[in-house]
Amino acid sequence: MDKVLVVTGPTATGKTKLALKLAQKFNGEVISADSRQVYKYLDIVTGKDKHLLDKDTKIWGYDLVEPNEEFSAKLYADFATQTIEDIVSRGKLPIIEGGTGFYIDAALKKMEHIAVPKNTKLREKYQNLSADKLFGIFLKVSPTKAILLNESDRKNPRRLLRILEKLDFEMRGYALDKSDMKEKYDTLWIGLNYKTREQLYSQIDKRVDSRLGEALEKEIIFLKQNNF
Repeated sequence: MDKVLVVTGPTATGKTKLALKLAQKFNGEVISADSRQVYKYLDIVTGKDKHLLDKDTKIWGYDLVEPNEEFSAKLYADFATQTIEDIVSRGKLPIIEGGTGFYIDAALKKMEHIAVPKNTKLREKYQNLSADKLFGIFLKVSPTKAILLNESDRKNPRRLLRILEKLDFEMRGYALDKSDMKEKYDTLWIGLNYKTREQLYSQIDKRVDSRLGEALEKEIIFLKQNNF
């Protein structure tokens, strides 16, 4: 089995910085496993660490699709498989870095039933809600994706319900039989975290504060001007 290294953990724990250092030390290349960083032009709001890169380094998985394009775990699985095969074929070590657990699983495991199934309980719970209320839930659960939703979809309860269904599946509803989760690689995991939640939350606050400002405002204006 091909060897793959995984660096994972909560936001603001230094995953990207460590992954790039390990890539330099062990002749590797980094693959982002983040469900938001696949979108182009969302550098600041999704926390892409492009400032850590130079002309000789690249992080695979950044900027795969336009902000208004659909992207799924199945598409990510296909992308990750092809990228890992390419990296291995060049005699290098694939290093998966990120915090979207479902995307990491999609990259590493043969998930036979990765398509998002209908969630009967969720549909029964939300089926009588208006489009405005459904969008309000979407905004709370995933503000980054919500602000990019076009006006037509915002007013479509059926579309919003399916979006919430997919989010629920990716965040916590994707439990599969062990027979559907076959390992594809010889994987070593490195998990990063802080000793206390207070330390983690403090670091997250600092990171968020550092993103706020003129650059973020320009990014949002650009997205609106281009109808994303």
